[in-house]
Amino acid sequence: MKFLLLFSIILCFVPISIGTPVGYISPVDVSVSLMAVYSFGVLLSRRGVVNGRDLRILIISSLSYLIIIVCTIVGGNSVDFGALFKYFVFLCIIPFSLMIAKAQYIRNVGRMPIESVIAISGSFLSAFVVLQILRGQYASNGPEEYYIYIAGNIVHKNYIGALLVFSSLSSLWCALQNKKIKYIPMYLLQIMVTILIGNRSSFVVEIIFSFIILLRVRQNSRSIVIIICSVVFVFSAIFIIQLMGLFHAQTERLLSLNEVGNGQMSSASARLWLWSYAWDLIVQRPIFGYGFGNFLYIAPNWLNGREEPHNAILQILYAVGFTGAICIYGMIFWGLLPKRTNSYNARIFALMVMANIVNAMVGIIWIRGEGHLFWMLFFILAMGYFRKLDTSKNRTIGHLEEPNNWTPRKTAGA
Repeated sequence: MKFLLLFSIILCFVPISIGTPVGYISPVDVSVSLMAVYSFGVLLSRRGVVNGRDLRILIISSLSYLIIIVCTIVGGNSVDFGALFKYFVFLCIIPFSLMIAKAQYIRNVGRMPIESVIAISGSFLSAFVVLQILRGQYASNGPEEYYIYIAGNIVHKNYIGALLVFSSLSSLWCALQNKKIKYIPMYLLQIMVTILIGNRSSFVVEIIFSFIILLRVRQNSRSIVIIICSVVFVFSAIFIIQLMGLFHAQTERLLSLNEVGNGQMSSASARLWLWSYAWDLIVQRPIFGYGFGNFLYIAPNWLNGREEPHNAILQILYAVGFTGAICIYGMIFWGLLPKRTNSYNARIFALMVMANIVNAMVGIIWIRGEGHLFWMLFFILAMGYFRKLDTSKNRTIGHLEEPNNWTPRKTAGA
């Protein structure tokens, strides 16, 4: 299980997918499914202990998924089976697998904690993006549209930026909390790549939450070095973008918010149109929504055919109405309550989850690897793997074993 989990986390940073009859399937979907198969085998063999709290969380997430299905059916529009499959992975398979796994299988593998795996994986993705840009393996019509070719897939900059939010914060945390200098260049590389591909929302989120991490970790000379290097790298990245002729276009997109309605919209100002359009439709069907994959904004310009409102709250409200949104966001809020994240080791996980939510306020949420990683980290937090397990409330499968020393039961002749 521990190797499958880490392998799944690594595959989250391979943002590719293959078309199938049930939608696009990514490599991490396969890996997470293997985790579920292994967990189901453990369950049938009646080995180990299931914590009662974890079981309740699985029930809540499964009920949320059932409500999503009900809202989709009641919506009466065409059914997006790809979205339903993704949410089945997110809300059923992932929490079930993590319920079976125990704390020592999730927190560490040898001396490699999960945040280190995320930091290193993001560094490899960043290096690969730079390599592809140098090789000319990208498509760009300026900063408005920027794609990287990865294994035959055209991957949008926003997908890459969303993943780098996780890895950059993990790198900074490892550099400060774990006091390992090697994570500093990883952090700076990821910040610089985020700027290079023109993903401003991810960059802003990275900077904001980086300062939160700096405030929460005891200040030392290492913090000062990171701050100085970050400033140098940011200005270096801006200089590179200026040489590429993209800097003016980047700033113009933000300054053009006052041009809404005059036909000179940028993607920043266009989001206001999308949000207004989505809200007008939401209030017409507020209870159950319209279902996934049914949002379409028609306009006589490059906005024609936009398939998402580019806002996390509106995206869920449009798809499953207030009924489904209350379940999904209520569960997320409940999982992020301070009592569930009061362990010091859990703080970076909580920060990554919240950073992804903030970043999704201006983007399409939970597509490809960033969605899997978000829900993995969320359920790890919600199930309290960073606190001491209460053995008095455990539900036994087979025979009672100490949760912190959870190993398969030996059979005769083993």
